[in-house]
Amino acid sequence: MSCILKETFGQTFQVFSDGVDGGRDGAFYGTWSGTGFGDDISSSFTTQCKHTSKQGMKLSKGVVSDELPKIERLVSKGLADVYLLFTNCSVSAETAAVMEEDMRKAGARFARIYGAEWINHSISLHPSLRRMVPRIYGLGDLSQIITNQAFRQAKSVLDSIAPDLACFVPTEAYRRCAHALRDHGFVMLIGEPASGKTMIANLLALSAADEWGLQTLILSSPEDLDRQWNPDDPGQFFWVDDAFGSNHCDFNRVQEWNQRLPKLKAAIHKGARVIFTSRSYIFRAARIA
Repeated sequence: MSCILKETFGQTFQVFSDGVDGGRDGAFYGTWSGTGFGDDISSSFTTQCKHTSKQGMKLSKGVVSDELPKIERLVSKGLADVYLLFTNCSVSAETAAVMEEDMRKAGARFARIYGAEWINHSISLHPSLRRMVPRIYGLGDLSQIITNQAFRQAKSVLDSIAPDLACFVPTEAYRRCAHALRDHGFVMLIGEPASGKTMIANLLALSAADEWGLQTLILSSPEDLDRQWNPDDPGQFFWVDDAFGSNHCDFNRVQEWNQRLPKLKAAIHKGARVIFTSRSYIFRAARIA
């Protein structure tokens, strides 16, 4: 939660260890802007997180009721003038209003509940949060947020060349690639610049979406495979353009792809399809790297 708060509210605050926390997962003292209460507030803040592993769970009144005695104790000690509750449960506007009023009756001057909708929206808006997915595991369906973002980017690329695709005449090279992709799950397109590699790759991506329901992900680096491959989602089509370098052989990238061969094989075994493109002279250099 500290990552989300720092990125969205711009605050760095205390984080307490797991265990008995007395109703405080985190705290902040000072002037905090961006909480949505109007003017900047100078006071004591308590943040509390409520997590569930159940998808689509709604925040129950009982969860907040259990916190009310803790809020009273914290307020009496001067620790919770402002009380912020964060949860990956779904929270409606009506439910939030009722529960926030209960928190204020317990003594908090200001109270606010931030549910799964706010968390997911915040993550979708901030790339830096999406890069830190492993550290905020469980706070919403984060993998789908990242994946869908990449899918939309790939779709934009495919849409931009639609007029050219309409003029394409299937060649023997294309048919061989299509068969290889179907039978082996992997295709390496090697050729000179402007020889049609990108066009074939585009057509294979579209055919994979049509025949197998795969969604295209364009990988710019080996690290992208680490971030984008979802072992639980077999419907992924990985397209790596100029896999070993665009103008000259990038020997570091060659080594990085070699290190990820087991992961590529596992992805293909799970149902993913993979296509690499490379210029001929770069591929020749990569083979002897």
